Amino acid sequence: MKKTVFLVMLLAVLIGTTSCGTSDYKIINSSDVKHTFILNSSKSFRGYFYKGSDQDYHYFASKWDFESDNLFKMKKEDLKIESTYQFGKKETEIDIIATDKLFAKNEFYQLYYIQ
Repeated sequence: MKKTVFLVMLLAVLIGTTSCGTSDYKIINSSDVKHTFILNSSKSFRGYFYKGSDQDYHYFASKWDFESDNLFKMKKEDLKIESTYQFGKKETEIDIIATDKLFAKNEFYQLYYIQ
């Protein structure tokens, strides 16, 4: 019985720490983009990822090997993304370093697909 209770509690903790609802995302405005997406040379930094969009927001994560991911979202009118997809379906790695394929832009910034 104790093993069952322990396993149920462990499962609840794991689900709680791995679930990621849209309320977990910090809202940033269009002028914050240039301070949110920065060139990062830390060895533990894994990159920036577009997580999808819903009817109001675009969702992003900056990922780290040994730290919690930084989750943020922007109003759709604050960032023009060339090709969006539904939040939670997949993710796309993006960067601030220019490539020949533009991902998104606004009046302050441009983001690019990783190639």
